[in-house]
Amino acid sequence: MCGFIKQEPCRVLLRCLLNRCCPDFPPCCAQAGRETNDNRHMENVDSPPGDLPRRSSRQRNAVQHAIAHAHQPLLPPEILALAQVQQPTLGIATVYRNLKILLDAGEVLTVELPGEPTRYESAHRGHHHHFHCSRCLQVFDIPGCPPQLEQFAPAGYQVERHELTLYGVCARCAQATG
Repeated sequence: MCGFIKQEPCRVLLRCLLNRCCPDFPPCCAQAGRETNDNRHMENVDSPPGDLPRRSSRQRNAVQHAIAHAHQPLLPPEILALAQVQQPTLGIATVYRNLKILLDAGEVLTVELPGEPTRYESAHRGHHHHFHCSRCLQVFDIPGCPPQLEQFAPAGYQVERHELTLYGVCARCAQATG
């Protein structure tokens, strides 16, 4: 969580930022005009991945901050909208360039859903699964894991890893339809 956020961020943070519907928009560091104190971020956007820990850039910091504080997988245009809170001149090409660097450095993971564009999330969230809303098309994190998924593998098979995505209607969309 950002050191400048005074309250727990809501799950609709992205929707609030994109629609500017919250009275305290924007809700984090950029609102106070402050930079984070995290020196693990980068200086030259085009620096090689090996330089990641010792180079810092405001653009990469903004992209990484947007991903870390969204609490759900994001599409590149969503990352752009969130990162522009800190860096208003940030462009989509810079977002893609920094996503590649962050992926190569193991700071960001891809979330691949069938028939959907690639989404990105922090690599530091621990094991979790996803819920994909068929109405608003948002993807939400689901903490934890169902027990004994290995029992569904055929006899003699060894499960090395798994991914689980639930599909349906999120609480907000369900409430909107009554």
